[in-house]
Amino acid sequence: MNGFLFATKTMLKDKRPIVQSKAGNFCGFEAYGNIHFAIDGTLFNEAELLEQTQTTTLPEAIYCGWQKWGEDLVSHMRGAFAFALFDESTFYFAKDALGLHPLYYGMKDGFFCGSDINQLYEMGLFEPVVDRDGLTQLFAIGPAMDEHQTLYRDVRMPAMGEYGVYQLKSGQVETHVYYELRACRHEDTFEQTVQKVRDLITASIHEQLPYVQGSLLSGGLDSSILCAVGAKQEGFRTYALDYEGNSEHFVGNTFQVSLDAHYIDLMVKRFGFPHQLFTISQQTLCDEVANACLKRGFPGMADVDASMLWLFQRIKEDGVHAVFSGECSDEAFCGYPWEYREELQCDTFPWTRYSMDRVRLLHEDLKDLPLAEYAKKRYDQTVAKVQRLAEDSEADYRARVHTMLVVHWFMQTLTVRQATMSDGAGLRVFAPFADPRIFDYAYNIPWTMKFADGEEKGILRKAFAEALPDAILHRKKNPYPKTHHPHYAKLIAAKLKEACADPDSVLHQLFDAQKLHALIESGGESYQQPWYGQLMSGPQLLAYLYQIHVWANHYQVRIEK
Repeated sequence: MNGFLFATKTMLKDKRPIVQSKAGNFCGFEAYGNIHFAIDGTLFNEAELLEQTQTTTLPEAIYCGWQKWGEDLVSHMRGAFAFALFDESTFYFAKDALGLHPLYYGMKDGFFCGSDINQLYEMGLFEPVVDRDGLTQLFAIGPAMDEHQTLYRDVRMPAMGEYGVYQLKSGQVETHVYYELRACRHEDTFEQTVQKVRDLITASIHEQLPYVQGSLLSGGLDSSILCAVGAKQEGFRTYALDYEGNSEHFVGNTFQVSLDAHYIDLMVKRFGFPHQLFTISQQTLCDEVANACLKRGFPGMADVDASMLWLFQRIKEDGVHAVFSGECSDEAFCGYPWEYREELQCDTFPWTRYSMDRVRLLHEDLKDLPLAEYAKKRYDQTVAKVQRLAEDSEADYRARVHTMLVVHWFMQTLTVRQATMSDGAGLRVFAPFADPRIFDYAYNIPWTMKFADGEEKGILRKAFAEALPDAILHRKKNPYPKTHHPHYAKLIAAKLKEACADPDSVLHQLFDAQKLHALIESGGESYQQPWYGQLMSGPQLLAYLYQIHVWANHYQVRIEK
């Protein structure tokens, strides 16, 4: 399915017609009995749901499940999806437990809900206004977004593991949490934990394996595990991305320590699956930055999004309709450097900890935006969710805190990226590590086990020690690859310079003209720290600012300072 949309009758105002019912307007919904429902994404436990409801088709199961469990229905659904149901008086909508698929809703002269922000915009269901709260969010944590509120004043989101209820009679919306990470005592020995981790991951891979024809393969631990298990499926193939001229210009750093090619070769030689490397040119990468922004619907992770969109398009053209991705393993098993390196520890989001550097780029009218205060407030609210057991060590508690932070914030940026780029390419991408059963177990593994042998994700390495070549088993974590070619910096700087030449560009309202000019002339080097995460520095920041221009221009965003 390519998205669903619901709006109360009064909202559409002469827009193109969509499916109608007595109480609302529908697009993408199925009907059964007195309900309409839609699932954008994939339900992995459909057979289990049919058995629990003693039915033979999914529409019957949804209908009977709603009658049987009511608002607890989504707790019985496992997958990667946005879900909505309407029963003549109540509109019910939900994200999957880990928030793997976007979902939006809002109240403006009625109620609307949909799984595609572009569809909602095209139907005229909201006015694209960004007020000071939206601007604070954009510059405090962007390209991430608040888990409940988009940049737009009138468009909200349920968080991961939440459902919402809109009653037509009262006209009110309430949201409720149905899934959250919970602390509980870990009773298993180290050997039992290794086996349990292996069993959970292998089971998740096998559950999703019938949907895919292959996998992304970077030669890192996570994608290599997926490929080692998936290689047993006939016809399983793998895909990788490289950038034109990247090897000649690569310089390792704290976050990206090695290139992928050697490790990919080790996997291909070991397992013998057909492998395809796609190499994107710097010009194509630059050209795709705008497209990636519009597929996401908001400014995103710039050229990382762009290269992913392009890669997914190439895979689709190769005749493949679905692949695996190693996304969400780092969140489950504490793989990010800020989770174990003392010098990266801080009392705010570690991937956007340089608030003052961001402030210096802003227009004089925006320098009083409370960026650090906003980020700290959201950080504290998330940390407050963390339960600490009496037996937790300081390291155990810190691991719980970081897991809660990355799952609710950093991971959501990555899952939206994967979902929107894959939808934009017409390719389905599955992430077997993103299984609540894996997260529930891994969350409670003690740090000494999780960090076995002093390696990040040590327990995961132990679990698949016999399945992988040693060089891959102990390869240091590398993030999704980015370009290091200086020609890209020149190309994207020219794009941003051209945007600044437009007198109507939103860039003039948002940024200090002199500092923006200096940033462009330096190829991004005048901004020293990563804007976001591990990779968004230099040229990637230029591409992000260019995406802000593209986004505001395309959606005709109105800024309210």
